[in-house]
Amino acid sequence: VAKVGEAARGTLGSLEAAIQKEPSKATAAGGAVHPLTRYVMNYLVFLADYQEGLTQLLVDGYEQQQEASSLMVVVHRLVSVLLGKLEAKAGCYRDVALSYLFLANNTQYVANKVAGSGKLRGILGDGWAEAQSAKARAHVGVYVRAAWGKVMAAISGAEPPEAVEQAVMEAVAMQEQWVAADEETAEALKAAATAVVVPKYRMFYRRHGAAVSLTPGDVTTMVAALFAGLVGQV
Repeated sequence: VAKVGEAARGTLGSLEAAIQKEPSKATAAGGAVHPLTRYVMNYLVFLADYQEGLTQLLVDGYEQQQEASSLMVVVHRLVSVLLGKLEAKAGCYRDVALSYLFLANNTQYVANKVAGSGKLRGILGDGWAEAQSAKARAHVGVYVRAAWGKVMAAISGAEPPEAVEQAVMEAVAMQEQWVAADEETAEALKAAATAVVVPKYRMFYRRHGAAVSLTPGDVTTMVAALFAGLVGQV
């Protein structure tokens, strides 16, 4: 049993090392959920399902109360290392908006995996997944401001109508190949963008309607068409 426990600790240590060694520059196209995120979270769900047996193996050969050997501490450390690596990967995107979309997608995926596993939720704490979802929502907010910042600046700066329309078209084109982690995240992204962009565009349209070809309805439709290429959760 002692050798099995040692092997279990070695495997978990190897996983942590593998996460840390994962190249930060290896990002996911379109800000999608990274394969590393999927692998680690599915692995942690698996570990949690065998919580009782693994906890005994991990403390074998140590004092029963030695906290550093508990599965709870191991899981907290692994997910913390993962989240740190995701932050590093996000920083490697050239586009600020895309980096925050990546963070929103991956953070929400992590939160959903924890929320969907009663045992993993029990290990990390009842409020842990909710806190991560709150972080994901904050990332969505930053994403929207960055992705539509030029449009907002053009409207606020009283740019010519054609400049505003051009900014809208460029913002949409930039996001056409970007993806959401799941349907719920996609709807949250579109709702946040609509809430920020459409009211201000509507005011702009009221001032310059005769010189503008894009109506507020057109802009709403364009935003609603984004994130069609969903990356389903596994």
